[in-house]
Amino acid sequence: MIDRHLSMAVDVAGLTPRTRRDREGVLRRLAWWLETTHDSTLEEATAEQLAGWSEAILRTSSGATASIATRRAYISHVREFYLWRALEGHPNPALRLRPPKKRRRLPRAMDERSLVTALAGLRGVHRVWLALAAVAGLRVGEIAAMRGEDIDDHEDPVALIVHGKGDRDRRVPLAPELWRWLQPYVVRGSLWSRPRGGQVDGDWVSHELSAALAALNLRYTAHHARHRFGRSFYLATGDLRATQEILGHGSVTSTELYTEGARTAAAVGVQQVSTPLRRITPTRVDRSPRSA
Repeated sequence: MIDRHLSMAVDVAGLTPRTRRDREGVLRRLAWWLETTHDSTLEEATAEQLAGWSEAILRTSSGATASIATRRAYISHVREFYLWRALEGHPNPALRLRPPKKRRRLPRAMDERSLVTALAGLRGVHRVWLALAAVAGLRVGEIAAMRGEDIDDHEDPVALIVHGKGDRDRRVPLAPELWRWLQPYVVRGSLWSRPRGGQVDGDWVSHELSAALAALNLRYTAHHARHRFGRSFYLATGDLRATQEILGHGSVTSTELYTEGARTAAAVGVQQVSTPLRRITPTRVDRSPRSA
């Protein structure tokens, strides 16, 4: 029964392969928990049983507390599954499930020195992938999905049509230097292939690039490079809406995290422009300035 439901729910939702695998894994774990603890099934689950499950996932198999991100992901998948069932006319026992609040964390961006080191040390597709993340803001899944037909070289600068999350397409101009690096790889159809064949996906691109960076003793990922792009783009433009669009964020809340970098830059700027004050010896305090 679970296999039929999973197939139908995932196909209707139009999920990416990775999200589909994640959701299937979560629902299979929930089905096992319901069966072993309540002799119940996904179709028979009650609100009370799901509440008990949400408490159970606070603890990992080792007894430690599961991360907020993990708990949010699990609950989100279960809520979406029962929402789909509700649209099919079934009761929704997950209405009261609430994911824990997400902690507001600043994106960890790849620093400029490390980026220059990486671009100088990497070769072939690894260097191009890193540049696509750091200079064009692409996610690994978006890099993996690139096709020759998505490149518009009839304008200046050349633009890439990026197929982002949530079926949101966006148009990303490519810097001339990045286009020169990318152009030799442009063919009709998919741009990338595995050495031994097989479909290229975001997980594979992420793993390959992380390993290449680690070989240079750089503990960064493609996502850190994307964060570098987001921060740098916002600092260069000061335009939150444009930053949201070029990053493909569905909500401006995600983009607002990059404004924290602007505060840091403002603090540095204030220190720099205040240099003349350091050359003057302070005088006694006089709260009533008089004309000379």
